[in-house]
Amino acid sequence: MGLNNFRETVFVFYPFGHNGSPIDFGHAHNEFLQVALDIGLLGLIGFLSIYIVAYLMILKLWKTYHLQYTSTPECTVNKITLLGLAGGLTTHLLYGFFDAIALGAKPGFIFWMLLGLITSKFMQAYLPSSALPTST
Repeated sequence: MGLNNFRETVFVFYPFGHNGSPIDFGHAHNEFLQVALDIGLLGLIGFLSIYIVAYLMILKLWKTYHLQYTSTPECTVNKITLLGLAGGLTTHLLYGFFDAIALGAKPGFIFWMLLGLITSKFMQAYLPSSALPTST
């Protein structure tokens, strides 16, 4: 259908019998169905793979924090931060089953920001310090 075209094209495929009052369906009310309608099945596979990779990064970070240094205050802060990021991602995943924030919608940046924070924690833990950008 294309990004954010659900509102217009839903009536082409499913002519709802309403009594003259306009019905406004802004989105599909399921994030995964909305992604499949917007960018297709391959886009849905890509979207699901983003979730999978993010959870794999969280799991690997948790194992690293748990096994390497468990008694330092830095480890405690990293574990708490990681739990917060995992909780936010899980909340977004569960919310997506019952409602949707369309990919092109304004509040969608929060999801991408969450993924960026997870990725930055992962890069901080697994890239050598010489490979990380430094501020001058």
